[in-house]
Amino acid sequence: MVRRVAYVARKPGISAEEFWKHYSGPHAAIVREMPGLRGMALSRPSGPQTSNWDAVGELWFDSADAMRAAFSDPAVAAKLAVDRPQFLGASEVVVVEEVLRWEPSLDTP
Repeated sequence: MVRRVAYVARKPGISAEEFWKHYSGPHAAIVREMPGLRGMALSRPSGPQTSNWDAVGELWFDSADAMRAAFSDPAVAAKLAVDRPQFLGASEVVVVEEVLRWEPSLDTP
C-alpha cells in the first residue's frame, strides 16, 4: 500500500472555510472518481497551533503504478486541471509506503 500525502494551502483571496468547503466537497468528489483509489482521508488543522497548510490529504493505492495510473486517467486529469485553480494556492506532496500501523484493537484479546 502506498499513500500520497499532500499538504495544501488555499489560494490568496479565499477564506479558510471557503477553501475547506471546496476541498472536502467538489474536489473530493473528483478525487473519488480515480481508478484504483483504495481510500482517502482529508484533515485540517485544529487547536491553537499555526501552520502554513490549510489541510492534509491522503490517498491510498495498492502500488505506485496504480497511483500513477489514477493521476494519468484523462477524465480525472482534465477535471483536476479545471478544479485546482479555483481553490489551491500551494502544495507539497510526498509518497510514502505504509510500513507499520498500530490500532488499539490489535492489543486487546
